[in-house]
Amino acid sequence: IIAWRNSTCDEYNLKMTKHLGFNSMFDKGVKLRCNTSSLGLGSAIYKNFMYEVIESNDQKTKIKLIGNDTVHTLLNKKITSCFKYGYAITLYGVQGATLNSLYWCEEDNQWINGRNAYVLISRLRGVGI
Repeated sequence: IIAWRNSTCDEYNLKMTKHLGFNSMFDKGVKLRCNTSSLGLGSAIYKNFMYEVIESNDQKTKIKLIGNDTVHTLLNKKITSCFKYGYAITLYGVQGATLNSLYWCEEDNQWINGRNAYVLISRLRGVGI
């Protein structure tokens, strides 16, 4: 799910979270995206990388880098301050990524121009044409 505005991303993240049956960002299986490059943890957690919650309690949460077996344990306050749900992202945030499919949030159509449309469609992995 790709949107122009952060507020649209937040709205779609909540919709997807509810649709998938999750109640909080600490539920096992929730997808999270790191939204800062300054965690200061001395570990390899990077902005815009996707993680999945694998275990959580009242104090700490274990997250796994998607596509990798790297596991990090973080205090829950770090999770709430440095991560967002990972189901929607802004067009700016998706630059440089390669996607198999996408959904554009129509309520952000007013911000689409030629340059933005190019960025949007050029993210798609080539399929047989």
